[in-house]
Amino acid sequence: MFGKITRRRPRWGLSALLSAGAFAISFLAGVTPANAIVGGTPANPAFFPYFVGLSGRTFSQCSGTVIAARWVLTAAHCVSNDVTDPSLLTVTSSTASSGVTEVITNPLWDGESDHTHDLALLELPAALPGTLPIQVGAPWDSGAYAAGTSATIMGFSPPLLAGPAGTRRSAAAAPGVPPLLPGFNTAPVSLDSDSEMEGIFSNWNPQLQIGAGAAGDTTCNGDSGGPLVVTRNGVPVEVGVVDFGTETCSNAAGFEKLSGPQLAWVASQVPAVAAGWGSCPIDGGALGQGQATWTPYLSHDLWAIACAPASPDYLMAFQDSPGGLLAETSAGGRIRGVANGLGIAPGTSPAVAALSTGGREIAFQAAGEDTLWTVTPDDIGHDTGVKMAAGTSPAIVALAGGGYEIAFVNSDGFLRELGPDGVVRWAANGLGVAPGTSPAIAAAPLGGFEIAFQALTEGTLWTVTPDNIGHDTGNQMAAGSSPAVAGLTNGGFEVVFAGQDNHPRELEPTGTVGFVTAGLTVAPGTSPAIAALSTGGYEIAFGAGGSSGTLWTVTDSGTATDTGAYPAANTSPAVTALPAGGYALAFQDISGHLRTVSSFASGTQDTGLTMTPGSSPSITSARVGTVGGFAGQCMDVAGANPTNATPAQLDTCNGTNAQTWTMADDSTIRALGKCLDVGGTSIPVRIWDCDGTGAQVWQLTATGQLKNPQSGQCLSATGGASTPLYIAPCLNKANREFVTQVWYLPPESSWNVMP
Repeated sequence: MFGKITRRRPRWGLSALLSAGAFAISFLAGVTPANAIVGGTPANPAFFPYFVGLSGRTFSQCSGTVIAARWVLTAAHCVSNDVTDPSLLTVTSSTASSGVTEVITNPLWDGESDHTHDLALLELPAALPGTLPIQVGAPWDSGAYAAGTSATIMGFSPPLLAGPAGTRRSAAAAPGVPPLLPGFNTAPVSLDSDSEMEGIFSNWNPQLQIGAGAAGDTTCNGDSGGPLVVTRNGVPVEVGVVDFGTETCSNAAGFEKLSGPQLAWVASQVPAVAAGWGSCPIDGGALGQGQATWTPYLSHDLWAIACAPASPDYLMAFQDSPGGLLAETSAGGRIRGVANGLGIAPGTSPAVAALSTGGREIAFQAAGEDTLWTVTPDDIGHDTGVKMAAGTSPAIVALAGGGYEIAFVNSDGFLRELGPDGVVRWAANGLGVAPGTSPAIAAAPLGGFEIAFQALTEGTLWTVTPDNIGHDTGNQMAAGSSPAVAGLTNGGFEVVFAGQDNHPRELEPTGTVGFVTAGLTVAPGTSPAIAALSTGGYEIAFGAGGSSGTLWTVTDSGTATDTGAYPAANTSPAVTALPAGGYALAFQDISGHLRTVSSFASGTQDTGLTMTPGSSPSITSARVGTVGGFAGQCMDVAGANPTNATPAQLDTCNGTNAQTWTMADDSTIRALGKCLDVGGTSIPVRIWDCDGTGAQVWQLTATGQLKNPQSGQCLSATGGASTPLYIAPCLNKANREFVTQVWYLPPESSWNVMP
């Protein structure tokens, strides 16, 4: 006999109950249990940092999961009345609460749980403290959805909403449970087969629904929107969202299945979701990454998942807190250990470089051994065996011809270099570095590199030029501070440093030294940062001393901007040029979180990730590879024809020269020796001789769109293979055609952040 379907109702608040009438009150009074999960046991929600509670104008309890730094996934029926005005919605973690700025429901949801698509996304104004995103779905892992797979369900229960306990166990809180999510319970369950679920629910849809639990271990009213979580290779993965069950909460429950088109819809709205799926095979044996695609067909919306060239996102590697381990995270905020968990020496920071040949190289001083280690693109750690000076950090730069160069302070206090040949050399035949400071290194676009450091005895700024000759500039530096250096696009190197009076100064390629900006000092014990911009010039960043204490940026023309953000004490920012123009910088804020600032987004962005106190970030970018687009295809020069006016199009990814694009220093995007040109409103985007006009300038936006500033429009796809590209008005995420304007630049052209 089939069970009666009951959507897992939100737990209603008093004001909502009064407005709902006597029927709702009597129904809820008789059915709504007091605890969160049937058969659950008390747990500490801090150990499930992706779980959040929801409350709003028409209900007082639903659940959800953090799936990216500012995004929560829940059930559409929890928030369907809040789409037009989300101001009364509140999202609560184990330690904090937040408002909601936007609600997006799946456009295919029609209000009926048995018609599936009961999914919604909530955008938060900032990352919610106390949370870390969970991986959503596993499209390459069928075992994550297989019957019999162990899983966990979870929920919470405000104690003010008392009711009959029924089959639920005691609601007593676990020891140490934070007060914001009282009555938090979890229960172990198994995924059920579709045949089992079809025996309970007559309208079961195996493509879009997944079942879990049994009598005595299931979800009930008030658990709506919560996660169904499996563990794969030690990583929690959400494979379902609580939706409906039997009216008496006495059997397995139905969940919205996070695979196929439903997972694709989530990832199309929050591209960071795809970053957690891992690699997938593409033509030729190369590894790609999952990408959500959307296609209109006969007035219907069709979502799917394709394996496309690897998504760039951005990469952050940092000294984890607590533990001090080297870790890195994707754009979605999921932390993973690097090279199976390597410890970083206290008081030091790692460095990262995106290699011109692809991938990234990390350098750091290892805890315990105090030796210089590197982590290669295959994520294998290598101990160079060379001892470093205590309290110092290495610097690394990618070389134009491939490979990298590392500058570091040996345990004897002298400056050394490690080149791409693996050989450790003296820099300039032996120069001492001031205790507690670290060198900086930068490469020039046309080859060569320069090192800058504070000298041991003089305390002055020294440089080591590409000919390996040391030069004393004679400029006294502030004690405990390190310089920064950038290779300018028009030649030469620019060095920025804190003078003996802590005022920021810069050393120009001509040898002239001047003040960066008047009236500001660099915070004692910290260092400034500099990046040469792809459009020419440079950007400087530093934490100001004195009464300001905030993070400042200064352009090469001397324009100073107060970001309003407060860096953590004794930490320094890092800045890099973005491939398509502008800059991004990373720093540890006063709360200990890794935070970013970029020229293409307003304000600062809190990643929500905690860094080890006293550690500082490193950030880098590079510029070559394929550009992925709509429907899992690649940007392509039609017919591989290098002639002017040849259309740019989408086509099946094939790894040829016609699909190899360079994000050039002048904000152009180039292939086959030509530049991507906007053409016109009714003219397809095309390749053309690079002419320095605004029609060939492109900027990567925070939402993954490529915008041409001259026209104010975005690069757009129009359909499947061999369809030309056009420019069109830039769309927002709520627009169902937004995915046609999302582009995936080469992995090495993303901005990579390393605390």
